[in-house]
Parts: sequence; structure tokens; C-alpha cells
Amino acid sequence: MTLKDLGARLLEGGPIFVGSLVGILFGLWVYFGDYSSIEATTVNIRFKLRNELQPWHKKPENIVFIDINDAALLANTGGDYETPRRWPWPRSNWSSIHQFLKQADIHPAAVVYDIVFDLADDAPAEAAKGYTFVDQATETEQITNDQAFQAAVEAMPEVPVFMAALLTPQSKERFTRPDYQSAYMEEGDLKWAPPPVKFRSFGIIFESVIHDPVYYAKTVAHPWDTEWWCEVSGLEFINYSFRGLDSSLLNACTGSGMTTIDPEEDGIIRAAPLFIEFDGILYPSLPFQVVLNLFGATARDIDFGDNVVTIPKLDGGKVNIPVDDRKRLRLNFRFDWKDEENGYLRLNYWKLINGLNWIVNPAMMEEQGKEKVVLPDLNDKILIVGSSAAATYDIKATPIDNAFPGMGTIGTIIRSIQQEDFLVSVPVWLNALLVFGACFLVGVFGIYMPPIRHAFATLAIGATYSVVCYFVFVYGYIIDYFHVSFAGTVSYATVTISQYLKVSNLFGRYITPEVRRYLMSNRDALELGGQETELSILFSDLKGFTSMSEKLEAREVISALNEYFGPMFKIIIDEERGTLDKLIGDAIMAYFGHPQPNKDHPVQAVRAALKMQR
Repeated sequence: MTLKDLGARLLEGGPIFVGSLVGILFGLWVYFGDYSSIEATTVNIRFKLRNELQPWHKKPENIVFIDINDAALLANTGGDYETPRRWPWPRSNWSSIHQFLKQADIHPAAVVYDIVFDLADDAPAEAAKGYTFVDQATETEQITNDQAFQAAVEAMPEVPVFMAALLTPQSKERFTRPDYQSAYMEEGDLKWAPPPVKFRSFGIIFESVIHDPVYYAKTVAHPWDTEWWCEVSGLEFINYSFRGLDSSLLNACTGSGMTTIDPEEDGIIRAAPLFIEFDGILYPSLPFQVVLNLFGATARDIDFGDNVVTIPKLDGGKVNIPVDDRKRLRLNFRFDWKDEENGYLRLNYWKLINGLNWIVNPAMMEEQGKEKVVLPDLNDKILIVGSSAAATYDIKATPIDNAFPGMGTIGTIIRSIQQEDFLVSVPVWLNALLVFGACFLVGVFGIYMPPIRHAFATLAIGATYSVVCYFVFVYGYIIDYFHVSFAGTVSYATVTISQYLKVSNLFGRYITPEVRRYLMSNRDALELGGQETELSILFSDLKGFTSMSEKLEAREVISALNEYFGPMFKIIIDEERGTLDKLIGDAIMAYFGHPQPNKDHPVQAVRAALKMQR
């Protein structure tokens, strides 16, 4: 079959066939295609419309952010404590939070650090600016910042503390121990060793049949543990211990996991992995560990299903968390970071410290003339400590905000699971079906409507589908908008062009372009069964042609007819807007006033006859 034959077959199929064919092709594109930045942009628009038109009224009052913002970094003093302008801060700053919480008898539900404490801070705790390192033990041994931080956390065992770890990259390919060792060799003369037992206890044994597919990490940076560090760096722990520098923030924390989220191709984060595998252990992310602890569950209580992760609750119920094929949770951003009135409660780090100081040492604060700071009730709250300062490079682009701090995504995940407020991307087969359905519907309309009305009907379909996409999103589901709308538009264009070509192929040699346009706009004129109408018919014949043709060769007869028919067709079709009906030898039959109605058809027929005789 030639391309010409194939085109003819397609034209014979009609609008439904053409629309369905377009739908199948676009449906396959959607089903087997990958990420689309245009579709992702439409999701961003849906986020902003929903948050503006139908704001979320369940304010997460149990989540409080302790924010090290730009103002906190620039401050030289806060209360009785000094902080350097650089980042990261000495660990003594974090010790202060726990010490004051204990003295103020405040018991948060959890303290979550979106800060990776993977390296030692061996400065003396008494060193206000914290950068004079201890090189050797002295007679008056000084406690280090790490030891002070560890002691402050362990002094409140009833308050769970979670610290960030760094597991990179978020790869789709699993790594082996030689890969882990090669990563350490790239970083220096370090010997690879598995993470400490305490860190591994935060995860579960990885079972490919149950857990795959997930993301895989090649390196891990977990909270500081002196003994483990001595093992990988070749140092003797006993020497470290003798110098009084040994500490373990890892042993002090309740959980530790990743907080990093890789953006999509357009640089925007939209989904967060809940798990990552490293060296045979599957580690829940940091916010997911916080949720498990709040629900009284552990990683061993997680039930893995098809695109769903289920965890038990304290009341005996369960939470079904929808995830994608790699166990990622769609981030359901409800609150702009800058919206303090309706969104999350945020406290500048120094406001927290001064507020706690007013509770613990009111007389001292009043004597120093400090401004009174009244803190909200922090009991049973989840305190998330992190930074929104530009200098910390933890600012992310999200569908609702181009400058959303990383700790905000931690709060978003915790809130979403606690309130069971999820976003679910419908299966790809359903999006492909929607594409086909839109194209099929456009094809159906193409049967009964002329091009202009068909265009408005297609626009109406698009507008209706836009509204449907929005309200489906409001109810927590994401359906494809771009591909469905684009396929519908292409379907309309293809159906319209195919109909035009069909009419042109049928009547192109016999009617004027003006009549073709009329037939395209009035499909009823092409219906079988005929119509009763008044028209004028013209018959013409060449006098003496029969006797003349008997004396000529066949080739000469054909040449003579072609030379004659050319000018005659021009008069009938082009000049007088008639329709050529048939040729019988040298005879011509044409009619005027149909298929395009024209009350002057008698005049046109007579005028054509006169012109043909000249």
C-alpha cells in the first residue's frame, strides 16, 4: 500500500476514525513517555489556584519551625550568647535549646534538626565563638561542644530528638561495597566501614522482592560518632578518648534519616522519597521516622503495598500513604512559607532563646533591659530546627514558592501524613485513556458540526476539562491536562483537514473552491438520499464531432477534447460557479444552483451557454 492509498483510506474513515487514530497515537505517547515540563507547569498553576481559591483551614498548630534566618545569622548577640556570623554554628547553640527547655519544664513532642552534624565540633564549650580546637588533654579538661550537645539531649530522654543524615545520590541503580569504598577514596585516605549499629537500627533489612523499586545511596553522612570515625579514618579511638574528645550525637538521637529531595528537571521539588537503600538496609526518611515515632510505630511495622505504604496509628487505625513506583510521596504544599498568619508557626532562633530565658531567668532579663518575649505553648509541639537563610544553600523551588526552605518540606511531609492530606497522580493508563476519550469526542462532534461550530465545541470541551482538572486536584488527584488538551486540539485540526481533503478529492475537479467551502460548512448537503430543489441544467455538444472523430487517430481525438474541455470547464466552474455533472464523449452536462443555493442560477446557466459559443 502506497502512502497515497493509505491517505485515501484514512480519509474514508471519517471524523471518528481520524479522531480515534490521533487519540491512540497521543495515548501511546503518554503511556510510554517520560517527564513533561509543560504538564508540570500546569500542576504548579493548579496548586496556586487551589491555595488561593480554597485555602486549607486545618492549620498545623502542632508544628513549629525554629528558623535560623538571615537576621539570626547577622546577629552578633542574642540574650547572653554570642554567635559567629558564619555557618554552621558551634554545637553550643543547639545545646542551649535543650538546656532551656529542661529548665523551663517544656516537653515538645519531638525536636527535629534539619542540619547534618556529621563532623566533630571539638571546641571547648566555654569558648564563646567556638573555633579554638583542643589539640591535647590538659589538667583542666574542658567539655567540648559535641559533648555538651550530647549531654543536653540525653538530659531529656522523654523528648525524642531526630537529626538529619545525608544519603547521596538518590540513584535508581543499586551500589555495591566496592562502590562505597571508591566513594571514600575520592574523598581522601578513608577506609570504608558500614554505618554504626545505632544508625542501622533506624532502618530495616532491605528485601528486593518487597521493597523494590526504591532509590539507592552511595555515601552516607550521619550524626557524629567518634568511635566510628576513628575506625574509618585509621585513628585510635583510645587516644581520642584519652584526650576527652569522644562523643556520640548518634547515640543521643531517637532517629536519623535523609532530608534531601532531588528536584525534577525544571528545578522544582514535587515528590519526596520516603525510603532509601544503603548497604542492605532500607532507611526511612527523617520526616517519616518522626511520623512513625508520633504514631508509636517503628520501621518494622510498615506494610508495603502496590503504590501505597501503610503504617499503624496509636488508636488502632491505619494510615494508607499513596506513593509512586519508587516510594515517593507527592508533596502537598498548602502554605506559602511567607504566610505566617495562615501557615506554619515560625520562631527566629534568638526569639526562642530569649523567650526561654524570660521563663527561666526573668529577673536577669529585666535587669538587662531586654525586650519581653512571650513564647507560644511549645508543649507537645514538633520543633523543626533549620535555616531559611540564603547563605545556608537550603532553599528550594516548589510549585507554590521559588524560595521554600528545606525544613519546610519536612513539615509538609509530617503535616500531610498526620492530616491524611495527600496528592495522588492517577495511573498513567488512565491519563492515556483520557487522551483517547478527548480525541474520540472531538471526532464525534466532527460528524455533526461544521468547522466553526466544531471549533467552539472543541473549545468547550477544553474549558470543561480544565474545570474538571481543577476540582479533581482539589479532591487530591492529579490528572493529565497538557497532553489531553493538546491531543484534543490536534484531533480537531486533523479531523477538519481530513474533511476538507475528502471534499476536495471528491469534487475538486468539478466545483469551485467557494462551493467546496460551502460543502465543508454544510455537511447536510453531502448526505445520501438526495434533495428536492430548483436548478438550471446546461447541455452542450460539438456539432459534427462524431464524423470528424472518425477521420482522426485516437490520440488526436483525445488531444482535441482536452483542448476544448479546458476553456469550457473554466467558464462553467470558475466564471459562472456551476457544477460539472458528467461528460459523454464530447457532450457536457452541468447544473447551476446546487449544491450551493443561488437564486440567479438561470442567468448563470444562460450566460455560460453564451460564453461557450464564442
